[in-house]
Amino acid sequence: MDKQSDRGANRSRRGGRNYPELVPVIWIAILLASWLLIVQWKTLPELMNATMGVLP
Repeated sequence: MDKQSDRGANRSRRGGRNYPELVPVIWIAILLASWLLIVQWKTLPELMNATMGVLP
């Protein structure tokens, strides 16, 4: 019985998506978005006005 339970545990580990691998990708995306926000800070009001002007 122990062998069957070991196989089931190994199968469940391999079967699902491994979310800890996505953590660095998420951090890179957050850092990139914050960098773009800081770099484009002066043009941000112009972009907001442009988008608000398009809406009826």
